[in-house]
Amino acid sequence: MQKVCRMLAPMSQGSKECAGCGLHVPPDLTSCPACGAIEFRSVPQVEPSRDVTSALPPEKSFFRLRPASIALLILAILYGLFAMANVLLWRVQSQKGDELLAAIFYWGVVWNLVIMFLCVVARQFMKAQTRTSLIIGALIATSALLIVLRIWLHGMMSTRNPFPWIEPLLIVPPLVYAITYAVRAAKVFSSGGAAERRCPTED
Repeated sequence: MQKVCRMLAPMSQGSKECAGCGLHVPPDLTSCPACGAIEFRSVPQVEPSRDVTSALPPEKSFFRLRPASIALLILAILYGLFAMANVLLWRVQSQKGDELLAAIFYWGVVWNLVIMFLCVVARQFMKAQTRTSLIIGALIATSALLIVLRIWLHGMMSTRNPFPWIEPLLIVPPLVYAITYAVRAAKVFSSGGAAERRCPTED
């Protein structure tokens, strides 16, 4: 009978424990309803654990996983197309014997493939949704951003970039968005006190 009462008795706020049978009873009772004992022990209040998911930004937050993932995917496809175009231009200039332009397009192929690879890897790390993977994803995306800015600045100074508006308008904002998302999400894990818990994805 005592075991049944112990199982059924709810642990109300401020309850006390019977010294005889261990039943949790309301604080206003003077005797245990199960065994009749009049001696009680205080029950330590357990602070509810904080859930990292409760600290996550709301779904309507501007910085979210799905847009960041789509942005990185589009950039990877875009730079893959740039690499293919540079391959064709490299071959044309090589056939013409213009070694300078051929070298420029060759390195364009290399750097476009590097940026494409970085965008793909950053996207995969961010989709893993742990604090460590988000930080790594942000660092990889930052590396891609720095390479883009370096190439853009070099083209501006050498006046060899025929479309100088592409990077600041179409490339930099999506990368900054993805990096900002990853940094903000990683901070949520840090403030929540659970470094490696997964947060819900939108996929």
